[in-house]
Amino acid sequence: MSSSEAPGLTRRSTTEGFVAMKPESFPAKKTVATKQMEGPIQNPLKRIKASELTRSSSESQIAGSLVRHFVVGALDEKAQGKKDRYRELVKRFQIAPTSNGAATSTELRMTINALAQVPWQLDKSCSDLVLAIVRMQWLGRDLAFVNDYTRFLGTLVSAHSSYVEAVVHMLVESLTLLPISSGRIPNHPRLSRVVLYERAHAALRYMIEVAPTAAFYTLSTALARHMPHEYERNLAHSVYLANLLRVVEYAPQLRNKTVQMIIQKLIQVDVAIQGDLDDLEEDVAEEDIADLGETMEQRYLERAQNRHASARDRVIAELEQQEREAQDDDLDDEDEEAELEGLEKIKDTISKLDSMLDLVFEYYNAQLPNDEASAQSPSIESCEVFDIMLAAFDQTILPTHQSRFTQFLVFWAAQKSPIFVDMLLGMLITIATDGTRPQTIRKAAAAYSSSFISRAKCMDTLSIQTVVQMMCGWLNQFLVTRERECRGPDLGKYGGFYAVVQAVMYIFCFRWRQLKQGSHSPESDEEIDEAEIRAMKWIPELRIMERVITSRFNPLKVCSQDVVEQFAEIARYLDFMYCFSIIDANNRTVIDRYRMDQLDAYFPFDPYKLNKSKRWIEDVYVGWKPIRGMEESGYESDEGSSDDDSEDEVVEEEMSEVESDEEVDDSEDED
Repeated sequence: MSSSEAPGLTRRSTTEGFVAMKPESFPAKKTVATKQMEGPIQNPLKRIKASELTRSSSESQIAGSLVRHFVVGALDEKAQGKKDRYRELVKRFQIAPTSNGAATSTELRMTINALAQVPWQLDKSCSDLVLAIVRMQWLGRDLAFVNDYTRFLGTLVSAHSSYVEAVVHMLVESLTLLPISSGRIPNHPRLSRVVLYERAHAALRYMIEVAPTAAFYTLSTALARHMPHEYERNLAHSVYLANLLRVVEYAPQLRNKTVQMIIQKLIQVDVAIQGDLDDLEEDVAEEDIADLGETMEQRYLERAQNRHASARDRVIAELEQQEREAQDDDLDDEDEEAELEGLEKIKDTISKLDSMLDLVFEYYNAQLPNDEASAQSPSIESCEVFDIMLAAFDQTILPTHQSRFTQFLVFWAAQKSPIFVDMLLGMLITIATDGTRPQTIRKAAAAYSSSFISRAKCMDTLSIQTVVQMMCGWLNQFLVTRERECRGPDLGKYGGFYAVVQAVMYIFCFRWRQLKQGSHSPESDEEIDEAEIRAMKWIPELRIMERVITSRFNPLKVCSQDVVEQFAEIARYLDFMYCFSIIDANNRTVIDRYRMDQLDAYFPFDPYKLNKSKRWIEDVYVGWKPIRGMEESGYESDEGSSDDDSEDEVVEEEMSEVESDEEVDDSEDED
């Protein structure tokens, strides 16, 4: 471009930026758009001082006027079919800041401000220019540029809603694990990712304020699209999840969809762990799961200076440490991690899930009751948060058979209030006893209800008895209406029935003390001697189990043999009922199809083994406790043997050891 093409502009060279040498003609009166551009940006950028937003020197004013003249001329010439200066305008935003000929931030800021005064001209015919601006490296530039760039985006989407999608996707992409080079623009101070994320969030909040309807419509899709892939490293997942939860704070309208998205991602990683373990064909013992993710996470945790900091702060600490390590290595983003195989792959996957769950626990801990008063009467906001979580559980977690850890979010959250416990158990028992629901869902609901009742520390005696009474009442009604048609055990036809029977047996093994008459609180149960408890009478409704077990349905043949054998041993020891005659008869009449058609021993709240996030579960979890006098039978607690024992067992024996024996029968029939 020669000086004759743009009166008033003189170039030092073809590769340098616009430099004002002498003014020519420019508007004497400021337009409304100009006045708007000179005003301060509202909420998102409050921290930026006014002195950093504008330049008051006459040289800056002259340069800005000349740049405006050039920009307007380039757009006018383009409309007439002359595109030379327009192409140069586009190229200015396409050149990487590290390349020769790259414009300075000051020059680009003046150009953006000039374009912001004529937003109506940036229609679809100028989409290449707009996309070049949207895709440029802006986060690592000076505050004056970031301020004006953010304001330009708001002006752009206000004038042309068709650009909202491109802008929102760019801002959401800025919340992923950014390359370190994003904060290392030549002739600018080096900036940490923490600063870059703050700027991206500020801009995204501003877009929501400027164009709320269009932004919300696009934002949900963008957040889902930029979710890290499974092969990306742990830090990428943790950083994006932390930023995702940050978005929900200033965009609560997206909470429902965002929670669903997060749960789906957690489930995806969770199930991948089970798949990897299955592929190893028992090369990894169940008790080793707690150690798999420890190596990668240990270094991560040690770097956090404040051991009591939030999960988000620990992510930030990791980011800052990475930047310090990579200060002299600008090519670090090009390095590819070695492909992980076998145990290393499982370690990486478990580490991702552990970090992600810890972040989600941290987020919900601030949203749900944390004291006795609020637990008894939770706020409307807390109830809404749990209701959204419960909906995600119903739609995503409950239908997923192989989930191992994600469901503990609901396990933990429900215990924040008795109201939440009622909501969860009410939903589960309703589903488990609903003959119109698919059997797979009914079986899962029965397993979840029994596992929660057995493992949740918040469950008092009265609540346990009430739930068991409801289950036994349903079993009684089922016998009355359906036993006459029964010709023998049939899991495909009566799967829901067997699931409830197994649920009652499982609860009995864990909570037999609370199924005695005469005690109505955990405190009184602890004060009463176990021998005294054994002398008490069983609640009347529980007696239906004897009729159920001796019925034509023959549940001892169909229910999981781990559960059946454990129940039979305890029931005999406590003089509740004798089952071994039926078990022996079943063993003498084994038919292959019956052996194949057995209910899964899947109890989703078996011991939680993720090192980092288990801190949220430990205080609300009930471990397996053997019955006094039965220790010689080999039933051990979840916590394992004492230090004096010769074996260091972590996994429960018999009934509690369901994870390692878990098999999925995909051939089950549906109702």
